[in-house]
Amino acid sequence: QTCALPILRDLGIVITTLSSAYIWKRGLSTLKQIGAARENEILPMRNLLQAGVPVCLATDNVPVSLWPSISHVVQRTDRQTGTVVSPDQRISVEQALRCVTVDGAWLCGDENKRGTLTEGKLADMVVLPRDPLTVDGTELASLWAELTIVDGEIKFDREVNAQPTRQNVTL
Repeated sequence: QTCALPILRDLGIVITTLSSAYIWKRGLSTLKQIGAARENEILPMRNLLQAGVPVCLATDNVPVSLWPSISHVVQRTDRQTGTVVSPDQRISVEQALRCVTVDGAWLCGDENKRGTLTEGKLADMVVLPRDPLTVDGTELASLWAELTIVDGEIKFDREVNAQPTRQNVTL
């Protein structure tokens, strides 16, 4: 319920989402189950962010990448039909990136070490083949790192390794 969102914010509750389950895999079936009148209750990203509730995107799926999760909350399409589920709850790519960087670091208590590219913080970053702010939203899920830098050191380089795997990425 939207009226409960300020309470979540005031209590300092942080929401971690699994968009692959609630939008991508079961979005349309959930919508049919709860009805159109409650559609905006299906992973209400926009409402949560507008209420000031910190939201982090997560995944427990393969591939281990947050790009599909980012795509889910930006596009909000059901995988079986392509139907857009609760379009009023779409968020921008910029908002989704904040959910996986700044808000993710804050959730882990690491906001002083990571989450933004700021002097004095760990130099963890990826180099992408395309700008996520300008690619078509349907391409977000297919973005992969060309280069991964952790604590200032190159840990993955696509020119050396064809595809990131558990065997060729050092953490």
